[in-house]
Formats: sequence, structure tokens, C-alpha cells
Amino acid sequence: MAKLQSSINILTAEYRPCLVGGNKAMFHRWAAYANVIGQSPMIGGHPGGQVERPVAIIEFEDGTVAECSPTDVRFCDPPHKEYCFDKQETKRVYICSPLRGDIEENILKACEYCREAYNAGLVSIAPHIYFTQFLDDDVPAERDFGLRAGLEALRLCDELWVYGEPSEGMRAEIAKAESMGMPIIYK
Repeated sequence: MAKLQSSINILTAEYRPCLVGGNKAMFHRWAAYANVIGQSPMIGGHPGGQVERPVAIIEFEDGTVAECSPTDVRFCDPPHKEYCFDKQETKRVYICSPLRGDIEENILKACEYCREAYNAGLVSIAPHIYFTQFLDDDVPAERDFGLRAGLEALRLCDELWVYGEPSEGMRAEIAKAESMGMPIIYK
């Protein structure tokens, strides 16, 4: 029996995080289905041919692989930042400053830091100003939600501005920014 002499190269793919129907998934690739259709029996009808439709191949958190329409996929990563568009987006800075302690005073300070960003022509994101309007920092579940939501907001920013001595929550924001390779400016 003859032995096959060849090698197989396995290429690694970069998967993209996405949401499909509100569920977390990883996008693998685009694929297409084609159907051959016959000539229309009507006078002046179409001559027949092939109709193709694209599908996305995605993998859910539980390991299930599925197909879905491209319009059902919402990508979570920002690869568009690698491309140059005519209109430059305004840079977004994440304001990282203490909340605990004198909460009212710390929120006022955070507002001043946001004003500093505004004066520099930048968009400021300061979740601890926003979330304290409806979340109670003394309720552990609400504080945890606020911290996690803040880290999600951080993903939308271009820089992290740090004010004051880093608290536990601030250290988590700094670590997340470092893991993303985001510039961190200590003020």
C-alpha cells in the first residue's frame, strides 16, 4: 500500500467576539449557500442561474456552533479603528478617580476632571458620576454591577486618565486598560 507523503499546515484564525440574539459568541468566518434556479416559464422572465446568500459561522459560549444571517451579528471589538476615515472621531478619555469616602465631594471632583477633558476638546467617560444616580454603592450587588459596567465602558475609550490614589475599583480599571494596551495618564 502506498504511503501519502505530505504535510498539513494548520492556520490559526483570529476570532471576533460578537453578540447574536443577545448571546455572547465568537465569529469564525463568513460562508455562503448557493441555489441553482431554473429559467422562469413566464415570457420575458429571468433566464435562471444561481442565487447565493451569505451566512456567519459562530460559536456560542457553550461550544455550540451555528449559522446565522449577517444582520443578526453585532461585533463587540473595534477593528474599524485600524482604518482611516475622512472624519476624525473625537478622542474619548475614561476618568478614573476615587468614589468611596466623601462620595459627594468625589463626584464633584470627577465633574471637574470631566470639564478638564471637555476644555481639551475631548469626550470624557466617568461612569461613577452616572451610575451613582441610580445605583447604591453600599449595596454589594449594585456596586459590583457598576464596576463591571464601568469596565465595559472603558473598552470604548482611547485613554485612561487617573486622578488621586488608586482605590480597589480604580486598580481594576488600570489593570484592564493595561491589558488592552491603552495609554494611561496619571494626573
